[in-house]
Amino acid sequence: MRSYGEGVIRRLRRAWDAPAAIPAPPRRVWRDWVLLAAIVVAAVLEGLLRTDLPWRWLYVAALVAVAATVLWRRTRPALMLTIDLVALGTVGLLLGTPMELYSGVLLVVLPYALLRWGGGRD
Repeated sequence: MRSYGEGVIRRLRRAWDAPAAIPAPPRRVWRDWVLLAAIVVAAVLEGLLRTDLPWRWLYVAALVAVAATVLWRRTRPALMLTIDLVALGTVGLLLGTPMELYSGVLLVVLPYALLRWGGGRD
């Protein structure tokens, strides 16, 4: 009789070996560049208009710096999400306040990309 742990390990191995959801992710198109521009413009505008936020220009700079990760979200979804979380999380930890820019919500396309185009290892 097999134990519960063996079944869990077997399922985890199958998930690890699972291929990507789409064998070849779609190429970068003009909409990707529009998304990148929208993130940058929204972050800069929010930095200009929301004077109530502490350290707002540091957060704007961090968000603009990682915004380019949306261009590689289909080909390397786990890496791009990791870069964003580490970079923005580190800035938040160093400053002692979480990022409060509403324009950062545009980066939710990265977790979506991980679920959409990521494989078992992702």
